[in-house]
Amino acid sequence: MSTDPRPEATSAARLGALASGLALDAGIRIEVARGEWSWDSARLVLTVAEEELRTRGTEHCAGVVAHEVGHYFISRYTLFR
Repeated sequence: MSTDPRPEATSAARLGALASGLALDAGIRIEVARGEWSWDSARLVLTVAEEELRTRGTEHCAGVVAHEVGHYFISRYTLFR
C-alpha cells in the first residue's frame, strides 16, 4: 500500500523518467493537468491528462508518453540539416 498522499506525483515522476529516457533529454518535464495531452516544445513540457492518469493508470499513460516523445523528435527536425 502506498503511503504517498499524492500518488499522481509518484506517477508523474515515473512518467517523467520514462520520457527523459526515451528522448535522451533530462530537460523534459511532466505536468499533470486537467484537459488533454500536449507537448510544448518551447518549454520542453509534456502535459499528462490528469483524468486519464487517474482512471487508466500509469502503465496505460506510459504508452501515451512514448507517443508524445515522438512529437519531441518531430518538433526538433528544424535543428537538423
